[in-house]
Amino acid sequence: MKQAVSVYRCKRNDQGIRQQTFIKHALTIYDRADYFIYFSFFKAYNKSVTNISEENHMRFLSSKVHTIIGLIVGVVLVFAPQLFGFSDNQTASMVPLWVGIFIILSELVTTSSMSLFKLVPMRVHLVIDYITGIFLALSPWLFGFAGAPANAWVPHVVVGILVVGYALVTNPAVDTEPSAAA
Repeated sequence: MKQAVSVYRCKRNDQGIRQQTFIKHALTIYDRADYFIYFSFFKAYNKSVTNISEENHMRFLSSKVHTIIGLIVGVVLVFAPQLFGFSDNQTASMVPLWVGIFIILSELVTTSSMSLFKLVPMRVHLVIDYITGIFLALSPWLFGFAGAPANAWVPHVVVGILVVGYALVTNPAVDTEPSAAA
């Protein structure tokens, strides 16, 4: 049997006034246990959106701007070995290349209005950004090139901290579109 579960998504408009938008999800529910799980998930999701929009006044960056910054950071990371002059260090060169490609791909699949494929919710993407930034900042010690000249490892640490920083100030509820699966 098919049931429709209604979810209200709360966000603030440009003037800072809280708005509720009505989103209707059609779910195939096979028994009452599944219904309870789906209903509980949407109820918790609705509550978390309301709490986050009310508590996080320090999150001033829209997801649209976050995506643009992320794409720029990804491209800069791909070319970082040539920009900072450490392309002769194989390990130090491979980390920003792969992390840059990962950041570009992850920015292209978020629910931001600037993304091409709306697959990953912005909240999940921000957690991925935290992990990616921490990984990049710790990579000189994880891969053993912290003893190399400063131009080889300092960009990893600085850009890693900046990735975590711009993820921390991003408001996931601003400028996002619901995913196509929803």
